[in-house]
Amino acid sequence: MPVEAFSRTPLCWELRCRLFVAVAWIVGIGFLQRLPSLALASLAMLLLLPLIDVPMKRIVWRLLFVAPFLTISFFTLLISDGLPVTAKAFDFAVLTVVRILACLSTVSLVSIEDVRKHLAGFRALRLPETLTSTLFLAQRYVHLVGRELAATRDSLASRLFDAPTSFRTMNVCGQIVGGLTIKAIDRSEQIHKAMASRGFQGRIRTDGVDPIRKRDFFLSAAAILFLTMILLADRWSF
Repeated sequence: MPVEAFSRTPLCWELRCRLFVAVAWIVGIGFLQRLPSLALASLAMLLLLPLIDVPMKRIVWRLLFVAPFLTISFFTLLISDGLPVTAKAFDFAVLTVVRILACLSTVSLVSIEDVRKHLAGFRALRLPETLTSTLFLAQRYVHLVGRELAATRDSLASRLFDAPTSFRTMNVCGQIVGGLTIKAIDRSEQIHKAMASRGFQGRIRTDGVDPIRKRDFFLSAAAILFLTMILLADRWSF
């Protein structure tokens, strides 16, 4: 029997339904007040993500990316009541970190599609055209800004630029940031003129959206029901 016969078929779930579920889960996670409830919500979402073909490598990479910020936040909240560390401060720090991890896992529910699919979904949801176009253009040019920063860093490294902590270094870094800002403003004006010359009137063309099927309603209802059960269990446990 071929190996393909044992391959798992990704769970098809319409994007608009996942957007609704993700928003509902993030709001619900904000109301959870106990660590077991937050841990259960995080675990449930982490188990759901591979079913819709979210690569585990991407999930791990995002967790590693936010790990330094979470570590700083944890220790900052840990000493929020001063030293020695109080039990209340410890519980609050742990709850905050786990809540952030749960929300981050929930965001991954809608992060695997191309930005054009998100744009088409926003338009199907009747969101303001200005908002959808702005989000699309911001996502498009964030990558250009990242490439510009990488090119500037490589240029400085090729010129053997050393960055010791001194006023001269701060002056050079300020000039670099100022030059990048001016270049970004000039580029935005050029892009605006180019878009206007091509007849852009604030609406970006998108493909059609997939129809919402009964399976999408069932999956969304099951996810909301499970979240409701976690909220009720969290409330009754007090």
